Amino acid sequence: MISQTLMDKLLELRLPAFRDGLREQIANPQYAALSFEERLLLLVDLEWNRRRDGRTQRRLKAAGFPMQATIEDLDFSPERGLDRRLILELSQCTWVDKALNILLLGATGTGKTQPE
Repeated sequence: MISQTLMDKLLELRLPAFRDGLREQIANPQYAALSFEERLLLLVDLEWNRRRDGRTQRRLKAAGFPMQATIEDLDFSPERGLDRRLILELSQCTWVDKALNILLLGATGTGKTQPE
């Protein structure tokens, strides 16, 4: 049984995802087959991803965009002339890591107007 002291310390260290992941690993016997390093990596990845997602959500909220848009909502109908493969590749943001720029030309949006 996992000690409450460990769980309390993980909470005090502000590692809630790590704590939740550890509970999941203890409850699920499939994790027993993994090495210590593999299990630790899963826990660290869980915490890292949750923090990154939280930062993204805070930044989106702070940006105050008038409407939310996602790649999944993009209209790839033929009349728009969008290259699906290229758009999905750009959505991976590897161009940011490579310090490249993107220049978009032409009309943007769906042509729909937002009610005022």
